[in-house]
Amino acid sequence: MNKVNIVAEVASAHNGDINKLIKLIKIAKKANCDFIQFQFYNSDEISIRGTEDYKINKKLEINSKYYPKIFNVCKKLKFPFWAMVSDIFTAKKINMYKPSMWRIHSSDIDNEELIKY
Repeated sequence: MNKVNIVAEVASAHNGDINKLIKLIKIAKKANCDFIQFQFYNSDEISIRGTEDYKINKKLEINSKYYPKIFNVCKKLKFPFWAMVSDIFTAKKINMYKPSMWRIHSSDIDNEELIKY
């Protein structure tokens, strides 16, 4: 029988709080998940300033200044991560951390530039 891999989907459960995000990583690892998936985006790239969408996205965005800390925790725990990105700008930043897998949201299925990247 083939092994089933379990992916911990963080999504926006961190509410923009890096300490909560780190805690979620550790909990997922302790629960024996095989991978952890993060959603990465830049609010300025995917929404219009001043709109309600922008406010929500900004609140839930993982600030890029925390990327090194997040990936260092994953590396230390030997916990491979998946990256779901919504824009090229963010994909280029995340690429340096070598995610185990890339994922795009269904709403980006026609984003040819992102898919080709």
